[in-house]
Amino acid sequence: MYFFNPLFLLSQGCYHHGHECCVTKNVKDDKWHERKAGLYEKTEKKVAQLRKKGYRVVEMWECEFRDFCKSHPQIYAIRDQCRPIFSQKHRSKVTENQILNGVRYGQLFGMVECDIEVPEQWGPEFAHMSMSSQDYFAEMCPIFCNTEVGFDDIGEHMQAHVRRFQLSDKPRRLLVGGTKARQILLATPLLKWYLDHGLRVTKIYQVVEYRKMACFETFVQEVSDARRAGDASPELAIIAETNKLIGNSG
Repeated sequence: MYFFNPLFLLSQGCYHHGHECCVTKNVKDDKWHERKAGLYEKTEKKVAQLRKKGYRVVEMWECEFRDFCKSHPQIYAIRDQCRPIFSQKHRSKVTENQILNGVRYGQLFGMVECDIEVPEQWGPEFAHMSMSSQDYFAEMCPIFCNTEVGFDDIGEHMQAHVRRFQLSDKPRRLLVGGTKARQILLATPLLKWYLDHGLRVTKIYQVVEYRKMACFETFVQEVSDARRAGDASPELAIIAETNKLIGNSG
């Protein structure tokens, strides 16, 4: 929803707003069919409230937009130009291998939700390794996540430590390291590191692709320049310290 006072431009997704049309005609979700009337009514009430307050409301349903695009094909060209690199090259369904190769070779930038593990045995490309995969990561587990750790999970030594110092034995949420994770959301640069070091992705759930860019480049440059100026000139020290606080809070 985009707001231009006194004009509201509303783009209504048919599924999420309970609109019965060509977009939702094949929906088989019983819960959606139970809720669609309420969703549509709620949407209509919001639009009516805006108009009652004197705003000019222009709305377009998803199905209407699709029809509009069919008669204005230039919209597809604009859409395709805005696609990220991987999406531009793969317009239809992709395999897990295509996704992982995209990550490996820097063609896919974003987030990947997947199952990943340190394999029991190295793959063919790591046959030159002198130690097993488990031994290689024995000193530092590569995968980290926040999870609830119970008293029975911490081993006899730490259980004795808890009893000796009368610490709490209740479960607590901790950052832990491991060799396997399920449905973990990973940034592609980290996933690339995992793949380059022999970890294996066993399942991919979803991928979110972004255009790779330094979104805060100007902010970082301004803060860095102010701090350098403060180092070079004592009278600018207060400005440098202020920008240090701004940079740390950002």
